[in-house]
Amino acid sequence: MKKHPLFSLIFIFLFFLNSISAQSILITGGDVLNQSIAVEELFFVTIQDNRKDKKAFYLQAIVSDQNNKQVFIGKSNRFALPVSGNLKLSPLNIDQYLSPVVYQFIHPTISKSVSLAGEFPQANYQICIKAIDADENTQLANYCYNVTSTNSNIIQLVSPYNHTAVDAEQPVFTWTSGINQAQLYDYVLVEIIGNQSSNEAIRLNKPIYEAKDLPTSVHVLPTHISLQKCKKYAWQIRSEGSNKSVAISEIFTFNSDCDNSVSPNTSHTYAVLRKYLDGGYFIAENRMLKFKFDEAYFQDDNINLNFKIKDIANNEVAIADNKLLDYGDNRYLLDLSNLDLGAFYSLEIIDSKRNRFYLKFKTTN
Repeated sequence: MKKHPLFSLIFIFLFFLNSISAQSILITGGDVLNQSIAVEELFFVTIQDNRKDKKAFYLQAIVSDQNNKQVFIGKSNRFALPVSGNLKLSPLNIDQYLSPVVYQFIHPTISKSVSLAGEFPQANYQICIKAIDADENTQLANYCYNVTSTNSNIIQLVSPYNHTAVDAEQPVFTWTSGINQAQLYDYVLVEIIGNQSSNEAIRLNKPIYEAKDLPTSVHVLPTHISLQKCKKYAWQIRSEGSNKSVAISEIFTFNSDCDNSVSPNTSHTYAVLRKYLDGGYFIAENRMLKFKFDEAYFQDDNINLNFKIKDIANNEVAIADNKLLDYGDNRYLLDLSNLDLGAFYSLEIIDSKRNRFYLKFKTTN
């Protein structure tokens, strides 16, 4: 019986497809929400390994912006799939299979956003996940998808401010809810170990303290939680709004004081004023208050700030002088040597448009 050429071609084609399928890796998924994109979420994909040898490979994540320019590249550690050949990566197993992940930020804005907030800034992105043979460095699979980051960081942390030094005894944590109008907040505090980034510490370390469903945006650590001196900590706030949208704050870090010595970072720390007073306060060490204030409406080397210092009873008190330390950065130093040691005061500044800004502080040696 003579075989028809068409059937022979179909048979060869199907055999070829089956051979490719049996030797390939298939990537699907891309479980990234259209609210915010964290680095580790890029790798939340499902992998199916149809190869017989199940050799080790690694994943590469490439993020491109809406102009098709690469802004981020991440490379995982080499790994092999379970015997089943199937794996869905999630927060429960990503460290087991992919850690450590090496990051390369091509765009400085992306690097700053991820280092501060742990997620990509608001934009449209194309994300491509590649599977690369770990030994031969050849591409085994490539899966791309588009996503929009709306950057849900609408909770603003207030105190302790980022990179500041605080008293280890029961610091006060404050934040604002922004437009989210959250009713309840979840608070988490972790210690930063070694050279960890703040994002790694929040994601990987066991919290030394966490609180759920806090009704206000001011929180004091309970008396049974004591911070160790000369340690670095990271904290973050999460909330769910009335419309069920989830908001996540930036991650702030602070150093606990070292037995009355000045923290290495303290001399470079400047407080930032807010539009209202809250439960947080800044430490004015050696009775010197360092702060930054940006006057957007005029620039003059000889300008003196329109400011007031008030005590806890809201009475105005006089100080010696105000001095512009470094023009261009708008960094200021206030000499508080005539104020009482260990007392609380507030700084009020009025800009050229009559807007008021405040900072609560405590004087220390």
